[in-house]
Amino acid sequence: MKILKRMAGGALISAVLFFALGYGLAFAARDKCVSDTARAVMEQHIKGRDFSGTVVEVNAAAVESRIRWPFVVDVYYGVPRDLHVTVHRDRYVVWPWKISKPLHTVYYLV
Repeated sequence: MKILKRMAGGALISAVLFFALGYGLAFAARDKCVSDTARAVMEQHIKGRDFSGTVVEVNAAAVESRIRWPFVVDVYYGVPRDLHVTVHRDRYVVWPWKISKPLHTVYYLV
């Protein structure tokens, strides 16, 4: 019985440390992920059109981020399409030794 309590306590402590490490790394890398996506947006000269048909260039200030899960940061920016918007999401996975971007998703909001 004592062994089960020790194993349960050890598992709980391990889970708490895992989540704390994951959220801590994601929070620390958040600014780097935003600047990486903002740099890509500026380099690609991404443009949209507003309601009046005027061409609008997406700037770095339009880039926002959110910590999604432990070790995961989502970075968003929107491109206007008349009354609609196209939302682009870059998902970054943050490890202690590197930051990778395995996913780029585009959502068309109507």
